[in-house]
Amino acid sequence: TILGMTRKKIENIYEEIVEFAEIGEFMDQKLKNFSSGMQVRLAFSIAVRAESDILLIDEVLAVGDAAFQAKCLNYFEELKRKKKTVVFVSHDMDAVTQFCDRVVLITNGEIDMIGNAESVSSKYLLQNQPKTLLQKKIDSEYITKVLVLNNKKQRQNTFSVHEDILISL
Repeated sequence: TILGMTRKKIENIYEEIVEFAEIGEFMDQKLKNFSSGMQVRLAFSIAVRAESDILLIDEVLAVGDAAFQAKCLNYFEELKRKKKTVVFVSHDMDAVTQFCDRVVLITNGEIDMIGNAESVSSKYLLQNQPKTLLQKKIDSEYITKVLVLNNKKQRQNTFSVHEDILISL
């Protein structure tokens, strides 16, 4: 009800919410007994069913197993196709470059850079990676873009153990 849904609306979409969150067997438990991952799954599932004009998502992909993360990523793809407004807060630069058109980099509480996903992500990664000898050499060569691809040269975020990974610099 905090999101403005009526009791009737909640009752109508309850099963969809529980199914998306994949926590049906735990719905008889008190919320305080849910793990943090289960709470985020439930919160995300409710939020995406609220049909609001703007969706604010903060690090939802940092929890949950690979299958739930893939489900969230598929949902983001759907939102992007529908031209919905999503404010996506994340440290996962692969997800940022995959889903975001415009990116704001905040450093020490201040706006550091605003731009396209690839240029802002590159700056973030350079600022936040440990400085090894190799990294210092890379910095001096001005790598401006890094892509993680599957063997079909398509962007991909997760890989199975025996799958080829292509890294494009």
